[in-house]
Amino acid sequence: MAATKTTVWGFLMKLFRSSIHQTTLLDLANRYEQELIPYEYVYTFKQKGKRAAEAVLSFEKGNFCHLFSIGSMVKGLTPDVDQFAGTKGWNNIKNGRITYPMLKQINPSQFEYYHKEQTMLDEFIDTLEHPKAVVYDKSRVKNSNLDADVLLYGIYGQDVVHLALSQDKDGSWFCRSYFVRDINKDKLYPTKYIANQAELDVKVKKRRA
Repeated sequence: MAATKTTVWGFLMKLFRSSIHQTTLLDLANRYEQELIPYEYVYTFKQKGKRAAEAVLSFEKGNFCHLFSIGSMVKGLTPDVDQFAGTKGWNNIKNGRITYPMLKQINPSQFEYYHKEQTMLDEFIDTLEHPKAVVYDKSRVKNSNLDADVLLYGIYGQDVVHLALSQDKDGSWFCRSYFVRDINKDKLYPTKYIANQAELDVKVKKRRA
């Protein structure tokens, strides 16, 4: 049944991707503000043979540019990259100073590379709410600098959504990274970041922050 659900979801997303693709960066920021910031996601992770652990995840305005790679698109091509990051970047998007056409003009190739992830907010949210999960061990992944404690993931057609979660020194959790990869790209199912990692049973509750 899981494979059928994934296939249907992937088909529907392909049908609507062209219209989603036309939304603006401000639209994406507004949805992030309305559909993510007001909520907390409480995860209970259980690894075989170990005690269960809880993680409370929330989202802030200052994390938006990092998660959706706004700064990465212009890195090395503008002297004021700080204007594309953190709270400054968020404010510049909300007031219309940073737009998709602007980012595409600065760096067309990086825009095309990252833009697909920006059109997949529905899958991002679905992965938060109905995730599969693994304990992430960096030493088991070749040619990657990704740091994380837990990877949430979801498979949507040929796309695999990854949400890398890390625990801070104070014990709080945050989403360190979001990215999408083609399934079986590295001949490891579903991706090299998930294959060979220890699986976690995961339960999630969504609540108002």
